[in-house]
Parts: sequence; structure tokens; C-alpha cells
Amino acid sequence: MKRLLGLVGLLSASLSLSAADTESSKQFIIIGKYVTPSVDISADTSSVEEGTGTASDWSVASVVVSFETVNDEGNNETVELASGKLIDGKVELTGEIDEPKMVTITASKGDGQESMKRTVVIDPEKKVVSFAIVDRQVAYRPARMVLFGNSNRVRDHTRKFTITGDFRSMQDELSLGIITVSGPGFNTEGELSRVTHGSVLLEDGMFSIESEIHEPSLLMVTAMAGENAFNEYFGSVEIVVEPHDEIVIEPRGWSRELVASAESGRHDRLVDSWQQSEPYQALLNRYAKSYKDFRDAWEASWRARQVAAKASTKEEAVSTGEDIDTKQSEESPLSDEIDEEVEPVLAYSSGKPAAVECEHVQLADESLESDEASSESENPEYHRLFLDLVDMRTEALEKIASNTQDPMDLLLALELGAYGYNSDNIKKSIPLYDKVASMVDEELADRRVRSARDEIADFIEVDEIDKSLVPGQIAPDFSLPNLEGVEVELHDFVAEKDIVLIDFWASWCGPCIAAFPHLKELYSDYGDNGFEIVAISLDRTHEIWEEASVEHDLPWMDLGDIAEPGEGIVAKAYGVKSIPKSFLVDKYGCINHRDLRSEELERVLKARYDDTTVSDETGS
Repeated sequence: MKRLLGLVGLLSASLSLSAADTESSKQFIIIGKYVTPSVDISADTSSVEEGTGTASDWSVASVVVSFETVNDEGNNETVELASGKLIDGKVELTGEIDEPKMVTITASKGDGQESMKRTVVIDPEKKVVSFAIVDRQVAYRPARMVLFGNSNRVRDHTRKFTITGDFRSMQDELSLGIITVSGPGFNTEGELSRVTHGSVLLEDGMFSIESEIHEPSLLMVTAMAGENAFNEYFGSVEIVVEPHDEIVIEPRGWSRELVASAESGRHDRLVDSWQQSEPYQALLNRYAKSYKDFRDAWEASWRARQVAAKASTKEEAVSTGEDIDTKQSEESPLSDEIDEEVEPVLAYSSGKPAAVECEHVQLADESLESDEASSESENPEYHRLFLDLVDMRTEALEKIASNTQDPMDLLLALELGAYGYNSDNIKKSIPLYDKVASMVDEELADRRVRSARDEIADFIEVDEIDKSLVPGQIAPDFSLPNLEGVEVELHDFVAEKDIVLIDFWASWCGPCIAAFPHLKELYSDYGDNGFEIVAISLDRTHEIWEEASVEHDLPWMDLGDIAEPGEGIVAKAYGVKSIPKSFLVDKYGCINHRDLRSEELERVLKARYDDTTVSDETGS
């Protein structure tokens, strides 16, 4: 059942204000704390032991409160309202203002080269603002500055909206939960842009974020919590927001999808109508339980393997007389070994006949779709349930989009995913975007409709190319420069090799980089047999591409399709929608395999070069 929570006075019970002049209606107080997983922010104790902070430690960061204004000469000017330094992980700043004002809280450490900022409206009537520097003390989760409990960015109350939330049902399971609302809005200069409307640390499992919206828009609410991989939580939900909206966010156990509810308005029509339905809620609860069971089983398995690995290491160390503390396992207990007896990798064609030039490529009878369906059935239960949720959501949104007569409801339904990237009916989105464009004003059509339509159209084109480039087809020819600017033509290059892996990558692609060590091993083992790799970087600049290539010491042909994301000519010609993406091409320019995992590629190369019965003349 939908309900709105009254979240009032989030800060009053948790913070003790010392030496505060409460009689002054102009005075404001800003309280900041450095918070780690072991520190309770509501406690009076220091977050670090006295005297232990260093210049490189956020617990002794310098804090400045300022606002931007225009001086008498018409120039922008930064005015400082208050400043101080965290001492033993705490700071309390006071100042005076005449009216509600948008200010920036900036925390800097060390020589000031590293800083964090957060904007908030200070209201003399509310007097107190609290922030926290949250440091989970893990390398992959850098420290963040967030407000504590609530955030207010409202200056124009005719555009105000409020997002509140209740996470108390998971308070015992989550640690240092941070809620963020982001999407279209006004930046500090009053310009339309993508902004963070608020980012807050849960207070006693609850939060409130107030901000402004200029027109009905789609915002994203995310929740992140946890101290390590075992209790790490991430959830999100898209919400439809317009002025005066009040929307409530709640979790559903360990589901990655949050639940958002409103009593009326567009969110009620476009989201609540299906998200709050009994079938969707029942499926969501099943998914949440399945996902939690999967995580628990994964953690138990990981810990058991760790214990077994340590016991094995200890036994080996005792038998050999080695130092147990320095003895390291050569393999991760979670690593998967390649089964030497497994069947060879099959090349599927999706039922498309081979090109005349590629009839030598040996293709399996089954189609690629049947193989993908088989793989899908092997996915964990929670993943299958999640895909069922996506299907239910997509079907509901497409029904709304097909029946509404309101152009803004239609646009928002499309933005929520109706006939979108997850839909089998994606081509139906094009005439619907055209319909919206004809019904709204030109400024809105240019800003939100036509660009989205063009992106969908480009995706459809690339998707069709991707589906056509299957084993048994000719790989598109291209010419790209290497790092020295020398143009390399694909078909001329592959004609001199036996078989070539075309590997699309980028410096920001973690899975691409993770595959390099194994690819280097295969390149070393089979390079003399005629196996070659052509890496195609999709980075934005030559400098980024070159820096990454040097860092990872790529020993193979290294080319660059340098452009803005989605604009690479060769990437589009190969139907690249995401990376990693690869094609295995023989000396005739024919695709033999595509999208092979590194272990699958190894099996292909072993079968090709380690089996002396394979004929060099087939090229398959």
C-alpha cells in the first residue's frame, strides 16, 4: 500500500550544539564529521584518536563555506562565509546570512590539491546544516562528502519537490548508507544541466532531499552502503518528478531495485501503476530473496575456499620447511581452470548462409540464438527473475506509451524504457518520438526528443550490423592509423597471417584490460604459427590511447578508432554496441568466430595449431 512518511526533524536528536547563539535569526551553524566504518556519527566521541591525523588524512581536512555573487563591476566573485579545520575528525562553523542562500561547502586536505564539494541552501530559519566525509577505507571506494540526514537546494518554492525515504528495515544490514538523487536540474549558476539534487548519509535509516525541478523529468535515486564485498549494497530506481511532488523511497530487501511511491501525479500514473501492482511486487520479493541467497552462498563458498587454500598452503609449507607467512598460493581459490577435454568451440551463423568467399568456414547446425537461449537457462535464478522484472516493466510502459494522449506522459514513458534498448519492439519508438516532437514546443523537442530519437535510430542501425556480422561472413575492410600515424588496411594485413583476432578495447574498459595478460600468453604461444591480434582503441583522444598502450605494453598491432563514444567509424561498421568485442578473422577476411572469451579463444587456437590433422588450406 502506498504511503507518505512524515520525516521531520532529522537532525535535532542526533547532534549536540555547543556555544550556539540561538537568539540570532541570521546565524547559521555547519557541523562536519569524518566518518569511517568503525565510527558512529551520532556519537560524541572523536572519529580519530587525538593527535593521530596527518596532512594527507581527511580527518584533518580544511573546510570553507562560500557562495558566488556578482560584484559592482559585474564580475563573478566568491565570498567566504566561514572556514575552519577538522580537529580530531570534527568541525563546527558559524556565520550569518540575511536570507536563504545557496552555498558551497569545500573540504581540502594536504596542500589543497585534493578537495571535495557539496552545495546546499542554508536557511536562517533552520539554522543547522550537517555534513560528513565518509571514508570506507577501501581503495575502490574513495572518500565522499555528503550531507547528513537531509539536503535542501530549494530557492524557488514554486519548483520544489521532496524525496524522502525509510531504510530502517535494512538498518542492521547496511553500513554508511548514502542516498543520491541526480538528473536534469539547475546548476549553481541557474543554468539547465545534469546535477546532483542531493547526496545524503542516512540518519537512523531515514533521509530527506529537497530540490527544484523546472519541468516533468526523469531522475535517478541510488542507494549505496556497506564496508566490503560481503555486505556491499547498491539499489536504484527511476522516478518521475515535477514541481510540488512528494515521493517516498523504500528498499525491498537485497533487491537492486528500490521502490518509489507517490499519492498522485505523473509518477503515480507512469511508475506506481505497475511497480506497486501485486504481480510486480511478488516477483520483486522473489528476486530480492533469490539475490540474497545467492550472495550468502557465494560468501560461504568463498570463505570455505579461503580456509581450504590456507590449510593447503600450511600443509605444503610444513612439509617443505617454508615460512608459512611468506608462502603464497600460486592460484586464486576462485579461479577456473580450462578443461582440456572439453568439446571444441563451435562457430554459429544465426542461420545465415555463409558468403561465397567464406564457404570454407565450418559452421555448426544450431543457430547463435539457440546457443544464447541455452546459456540464458544456465544463469542463476536471481538473474532470470531480474530479467522477468525488466520484461514486466517494459510491457507495462509500452502499454502506457501506446494509449496515452498526453505528449509529456508519452515522452516520459519512452525515457523510462518503453520501446527502448531492452525491448523487442524497439523500432516502434521512432514514430512515437516523431509524434512527441510534433506535439511539443521546438525548444523541448530539440532538447529532449530529437536527440533521443537519433540515438535510438543509431542503436537500431548498429544492432542490425552486429546481427549480420556472424561467422561465415566477410569482415568489413577498414584502414586505421597506428600510434605512429601509419595507416594499416585490414584485408592486406590479414592476408599475410593465418588468423587474426580483431579486439575492440579502451583504456576505461576494465574487462578489456583484464584480458590482456592471457592474450599475451596466447600471442606468445601461437604468434609464430600465424596467430595475430589487431587491437582497436575506442578512446577519445590519441594521448589517452597512447598512454594506455604504453602502460599495458601491447605487443601486437595497435590501431586507433579515436572519436567521441559511439562515433567511431570502424566501431559502427562492426556493430560495436559495447566492449569487449572481438572477431576472429582468417587470411581470406572471413569471420570464423566472434565474442570469444579468452579461455574459448585458447581452445580454438589449441585445436587449430596443436592438432596436426587440421589443414592449413581450409582456413577455418
